Amino acid sequence: MSMDKTINELLSGEQFHFMSEPDKNFIVAFDKVINDFGYDYGGIIFEKGDKILYEVRYGKTGTKARKVAATIDITESGIFLRFNLYTPVIFRRKMEESRFFIENAPKHIKDAFTNSGKEACRQCNDNCSKYSYTLDEKLYEFCSGECKFTNPENDKLTDYIELFSKFYTRIKYVNKSNKISLGEKQWSR
Repeated sequence: MSMDKTINELLSGEQFHFMSEPDKNFIVAFDKVINDFGYDYGGIIFEKGDKILYEVRYGKTGTKARKVAATIDITESGIFLRFNLYTPVIFRRKMEESRFFIENAPKHIKDAFTNSGKEACRQCNDNCSKYSYTLDEKLYEFCSGECKFTNPENDKLTDYIELFSKFYTRIKYVNKSNKISLGEKQWSR
């Protein structure tokens, strides 16, 4: 569905009547903050089907090849926020740079990297794109370089954005007094 409407206007449409207000509010708040980082959904909410009904894909604003950095999956039972974290080589470098942050992050952030619910790498073939890293002196190996958050909440938005900034922005992120600061802009929780 492609339109010249804001995300809020699109989510007000009849096809999204099944969504909870907290889920809609999270998407609107996430959209506002991620726009200020230079990412947008391109005015399109993709229709999917089956378990994932709709998908909001965020890519770098103003680029021809819009690599999807973040996705919000919309299902009948809630939403999922996913960060797509590069190729294995870049991912390992970013993990090394972010290790201290992740090891000391709130549980809901750290679980995205340590949760046994992630698909463990089975080294199924010679071309395996294994994502491996060490946190708290324990080795983790997964087939996917994505972080997934089930039913993300507005009160944790600053944590999600701080994680996003570790992997996707070159701008220093500051979180003081429950505010997100980026240059002159600030967002309160």
